[in-house]
Amino acid sequence: MLVDFNKLPDTSRIWVYQSNRKFTAQELEYITAKTRYFLTQWTAHGAELEFCIVGFGANSAFPHHHTGTDVLQPEMAVLIDSGCRLNGYPSDMTRCAWYGDRPDPKFTQTAGIVETALQAALTVVKPGMACCEVDEAARGVIEAAGFGAAFPHRTGHGLGVDVHEPPYITASNNQRLTVGNVFSIEPGIYLTDSFGIRLEDIVHLGPIGPEILSGLARSVLQIAPR
Repeated sequence: MLVDFNKLPDTSRIWVYQSNRKFTAQELEYITAKTRYFLTQWTAHGAELEFCIVGFGANSAFPHHHTGTDVLQPEMAVLIDSGCRLNGYPSDMTRCAWYGDRPDPKFTQTAGIVETALQAALTVVKPGMACCEVDEAARGVIEAAGFGAAFPHRTGHGLGVDVHEPPYITASNNQRLTVGNVFSIEPGIYLTDSFGIRLEDIVHLGPIGPEILSGLARSVLQIAPR
């Protein structure tokens, strides 16, 4: 029987996420480097696959792309959103890469905008801050760069027993963040028929600000074709 995640002591909750993030980071590093996915990376440590979204090229412009028949080719963007479940609790992380020797300059520029948006959100996160203010910080960066219409989803969501639960980091949510909240920050830009970029970190809100629980650098990798 699962207990209420939000009632667990901070040390217990953080242990769960730190364990989960290790497996998620290992898997994402492996996927982006090898473009293959082996469940044994998680199951060997007692974790189970919760979900995995992989989008190549134009498919990465769909925020939650479903499995298709497209084959990875050189000079393609890659977006991977994946998580496992350990001891009843899930992880969640999104990273991007360029598979090829000649990254599209627009891809590189767009990745920089998304990273700046994520950093802007992290900067304003603190106890008492409204969820909509965090959304505004990230969304404002993307809108200022001229891509407002290409960011169609919320900036984040809570993570506990469920992968998606309160607090929801949306433009319309006035809920105040409190110490102990665990949630994602995941701005994105999706350019139809071209590529999509989303970067996602999970944070734990402490007394003075956020602690990033995701264990993998957000750097957008360039992977040489093999």
